[in-house]
Amino acid sequence: MTRKRKPYTMEEKIQILHGKYDINESEARGLLKENIPFRDLDRICLWSVIARRPASYVLSLKKNHPWDRVMVLLKVTPQQYHDRNLALRAHQMHSWWGFDESISYRAMADGYPMHYVKIAWILAKHTGKAMDFFLQDRKSSEPWTVYCARTLKISEDTYKEWIGEYRNPTWIPGKG
Repeated sequence: MTRKRKPYTMEEKIQILHGKYDINESEARGLLKENIPFRDLDRICLWSVIARRPASYVLSLKKNHPWDRVMVLLKVTPQQYHDRNLALRAHQMHSWWGFDESISYRAMADGYPMHYVKIAWILAKHTGKAMDFFLQDRKSSEPWTVYCARTLKISEDTYKEWIGEYRNPTWIPGKG
């Protein structure tokens, strides 16, 4: 059984578009007036950043073409998509939490997921150890809470408290 989630309010949608893609309020309001599902609008904004084109341009393509065709028309190579998506996520980590953009980018380019990099940054800030230490030392088979208890001797509550200090400003619990 699928759980019904409450839809985003207009202000929450603006908060998400601004937080994820640096879209200003007036542009977000204009995009939200279009008769398009928010999930598609979020994807339009992502492709706007990736293709380095205005969201209105990507929206105009989407109105007339399926997503696979839009991606071809934007002429973004797989390598460009990869690099620009990592750059976007590194930028988000910087704007949301103040983490160094170039170090975050490098870690994700080395194959570490964004949430691993986030946790490693947080642990580094609290312990004074290098972020790379945590990325390289922890094995993916070991949960972060278990790893932290073993290596840092901190409780699960302390771990959750540290991580909880760095909330994703575009995530709205119970929505979406």
